Amino acid sequence: MPAQSVMPANAGIQFLAVLALTFPPLALALDPLRLPPEIPFPEFVDSIQVSGALVKALTVRKWTVEKDTGESVTAYKTQRALRLHLRIDYDNHHVSFHYLDSDNFHGEDDPRTGGILIHRKANVWLQALGEEVGLQMQPILFARDPAEIVPVTPSTDVAPVPAPVVPVPAPVQAPAPEAPPESPPQAPEPPR
Repeated sequence: MPAQSVMPANAGIQFLAVLALTFPPLALALDPLRLPPEIPFPEFVDSIQVSGALVKALTVRKWTVEKDTGESVTAYKTQRALRLHLRIDYDNHHVSFHYLDSDNFHGEDDPRTGGILIHRKANVWLQALGEEVGLQMQPILFARDPAEIVPVTPSTDVAPVPAPVVPVPAPVQAPAPEAPPESPPQAPEPPR
């Protein structure tokens, strides 16, 4: 009779554990960190307008602004136990994004590329922020003349609050002028 190999019941779990330790990106859904691309723009852009657009984009995407120095904005986003921390540098010529650190995103150095491996959700947050910055910068980037640029003011409101509806009374019409009283119809005069 041939010898049977007996495989322990937890062999599959042991294999997955070895796989996870050998290839952590597969086990934790780690991807290379993808920061939004640098955004260049025309010379006539004012850094105050850029700062306003950045702060508004961060606020819309629910990031918390730590500090705005006039040359860079540091901000972070938290969700439950996850936290991502960025620095966005800006001047009159471009905006660029820089990763600072993260909590519970399993950010680690990738020895193959020299970059950073991070959980996929961090890249989703970064992509959404990059798109929002682009949207907030459009009035500045597509102006043909500095006079066309509408100032962007940072606001803490994500959506504008509608004004309360106040009923407006209908206009009061003056009464129509009274017609002179009609005289009662007169009977025709009898013939003579």
